[in-house]
Amino acid sequence: PLIEDAKVSLNSGNTVTITVKEKKLVGYQSEGSGSIWFGNGEQTTIDDSNRQIVAALPKLIGFSDKELLKKVSAALNEIDDSILQQISTISVYPLRYDAHALLVHMRIGSYFVASYSNLKILNDYFTIYSQATDKTKCLWGTSKDQVAYTAACPWEQKESDTATAVTNVSYWYDAEGNVYVARNEEEVRSKYNLDSTVELKQ
Repeated sequence: PLIEDAKVSLNSGNTVTITVKEKKLVGYQSEGSGSIWFGNGEQTTIDDSNRQIVAALPKLIGFSDKELLKKVSAALNEIDDSILQQISTISVYPLRYDAHALLVHMRIGSYFVASYSNLKILNDYFTIYSQATDKTKCLWGTSKDQVAYTAACPWEQKESDTATAVTNVSYWYDAEGNVYVARNEEEVRSKYNLDSTVELKQ
């Protein structure tokens, strides 16, 4: 299931050339038996034959909408593999003005807030991040000309701010620094498929 295409060519001198094109891996989900997602929108079940590659992929969290996940997968297909390996998690993070906003948690501990349509900015993430004067803030993507800017992260903003998150929700954190959005802890565990062994704090 990891191979997208294979071609066999007969060359002069009776030599054979085999060309194999692998599907691009863009992320995985841990719900149920677990799934690996490809850049073409397809998925395959995690098993012993592919389990070792999951560690290098972004974990996809909170995607109950499979059509959204396919769009995100297609967007991640445009991201360099070297950047994908630096992403820890990608979570659905609804904002007041964008119910399908995404929160990208980088392995260095920083955050990027965007929609699937401007995830391509991630290809320039570390260039932009290196120029940020306040690295405690989030990087926000915009749809205009693939521009990004730094601003307070949504969980740090006041309710009246433009980029504030939807109301009546709380922000929960695990030991790895992942942020979860829900109205209460029970909803967090149900929405993100977290068992009781995962410690959560507000």
